[in-house]
Amino acid sequence: MDGLGLLRVPVLEEGADEEDEEDEEDEEEDEAFKVHLIPRSSPIPRRRDHSWDEAEDPSLTRKVRFADTCGLDLVHLQTFSKFEPEEEEGEGLDSPPQPGGFQFQLQPDFSLPSSPAELWARLQEQGVEVEAIARQEDLLSVAGTVRVLNDAFQKSVQVRATLDSWRSHYDHPAGHLQTAPDGGSDLFSFTLHFPRSCAAPGACMEFVVRYQTPGEVRWANNRGSNYRLVCRALEEVPSSCPCPSPSPTSTKLVLRSCLRASPIR
Repeated sequence: MDGLGLLRVPVLEEGADEEDEEDEEDEEEDEAFKVHLIPRSSPIPRRRDHSWDEAEDPSLTRKVRFADTCGLDLVHLQTFSKFEPEEEEGEGLDSPPQPGGFQFQLQPDFSLPSSPAELWARLQEQGVEVEAIARQEDLLSVAGTVRVLNDAFQKSVQVRATLDSWRSHYDHPAGHLQTAPDGGSDLFSFTLHFPRSCAAPGACMEFVVRYQTPGEVRWANNRGSNYRLVCRALEEVPSSCPCPSPSPTSTKLVLRSCLRASPIR
């Protein structure tokens, strides 16, 4: 406003207009340069749409065919029947004797101590001795007892047996049965089985007894001759009837020493 109270209209100078126009043109050029500046590789990978390639290449189109259009069946059925495999003859160690063959029995071929004094003398000498042998319902099995001196709390008893004259052997652990009333000896039990596939007249199983305590191992071997169990043929098995059951007298035969529970000094 001037001194009379009237509004004065501002007049733009020509130089200022030209500067504004130049600034606007520079901004437009910068924006155009930024739009056309495209990097050669994108820093962020993008997934490629394969649908475009399939649409461009007709060989990539998928086709579905059913089996019936090719002359095949839509369903194929296969039936399985349950059956049990046939066991070959002679397979298995404990198979029963076949009709027409022989029935075998395992029999001891050694003698046991005949008196308590003799058994105690052997215990004092070697620390372990076979006390009794008994046949079982299975004619090719025997059960026995072993008596050892109770001179250590930790002890183990094993029966080492062989079928091929000690070219190979296996150890069968014996289980503890009881301790003598006087505490001077312990009684262990064991069971031996002769493989039926190896049963033949005169076939033999030898065994010895191993008694181990901390720091010492002792053996019982029938005075160096080993304990022998011989396989003997009893009778031929009839072909028209099943195998005969063993008689009570034959299966309960026991070789036993005459050791008593009373202490012997």
